[in-house]
Amino acid sequence: MPIDKLTTPESQILHDVIVFIAEAKIGKVIRNNVGSYKLPSGKWLRYGGEIGTADLTVELSGTTRSIYIEVKSAKGKVSDKQQEFLDRQTARGNLAFVARSVDDVRNKLLDNNIIQIDLNKPIEE
Repeated sequence: MPIDKLTTPESQILHDVIVFIAEAKIGKVIRNNVGSYKLPSGKWLRYGGEIGTADLTVELSGTTRSIYIEVKSAKGKVSDKQQEFLDRQTARGNLAFVARSVDDVRNKLLDNNIIQIDLNKPIEE
């Protein structure tokens, strides 16, 4: 059954992107979490990276360069803090972008010569 890109939840896109990157074997995939938790005292405890950190970091094998991917659904909005984070990473020479599908990730990796072939293309015999 075809996937409806307009209704696919962000969590499913994130899962599919992680699987795609793992199968591409380009480096270590890190799932970044940022959030807060209300303690019994009533105070809030922040955890994870800085606010705006991308959903995924990929530490590319054989280089100091990384990829930062902010995953959004078709209608999801990128916050100012998220865009600032992506811009900072790009300025540092890393690849940083918003992905709304595995196709977005595949195309970015192909365009930046991180993968050389389309991994989903059937091998012709």
